[in-house]
Amino acid sequence: MTIPIPLAVALLVSAAAAQQNPPATVLPCVSQSTPCAGQSIAFGSAIDADQQIRESHSLAKSLAVPGNPQWRAKGDQHRTYRFSAAGEDMPYRLYVPASCDGQSKLPLIVMLHGAGSDENRYLDGNNKQLLRLAEQHGYVLVSPLGYSPLGAYGTPLKLPAVFGQPEAAAKQRADVTPEQKRALELSEKDVLNVIEIVLNEYPIDQKSIFLMGHSMGGGGTWYLGAKYSQLWRAIAPMSGPFVDEANRSEERRVAKKCRSRWSPYH
Repeated sequence: MTIPIPLAVALLVSAAAAQQNPPATVLPCVSQSTPCAGQSIAFGSAIDADQQIRESHSLAKSLAVPGNPQWRAKGDQHRTYRFSAAGEDMPYRLYVPASCDGQSKLPLIVMLHGAGSDENRYLDGNNKQLLRLAEQHGYVLVSPLGYSPLGAYGTPLKLPAVFGQPEAAAKQRADVTPEQKRALELSEKDVLNVIEIVLNEYPIDQKSIFLMGHSMGGGGTWYLGAKYSQLWRAIAPMSGPFVDEANRSEERRVAKKCRSRWSPYH
């Protein structure tokens, strides 16, 4: 499998650089306990961003078992957690560098896979290059499943509903069935759950959380990047659907609401 490595590498290396070059302006909403209020994205799920962050934070606290041998483990890990809303054990892939000492705060990169893939494919691709970069530069890397291989992370837009094709985008939004709506919501929730699980367990620098994704994951990166903009230092959407043109201004409004920095790729 080949993925667009140059953009991915640029973001991954920037995570390490973030440790030496923190932003001059402190992000106002980096804590799970103080999310920014009133965010919404009309083209995605009906989930309230603030409420979801609180819900996922509570879930992470309830699942924490500090005495477990897995707690704050290092290296390449295939994990699961109980996702009650879905009635399933949900997998996610986690890599923690050997340099993690349990005290020093590390950057976190969240990788969203493309359609038909899973939490493993991109981390295993190119001879596990993303894992090797994480070890080399000292950051934590996590890849959620997003509930299912076609979960789409909360947004119904998919290729060819890219920016500049409003009719295709409108049709895709209108064609969402109740079953698909539930899957979209569970996919979005899964991503936030996994992020909060990692934040609760490891010493993560919450001013240095990065989001990237390819294809369907690129669409999820545009969507979650705007809806949960208080979380990210930067985003890197690769080869994925954009928002439709009718909602572009709304995405920008929400993305600007709670940030002091935004993606260089925006």
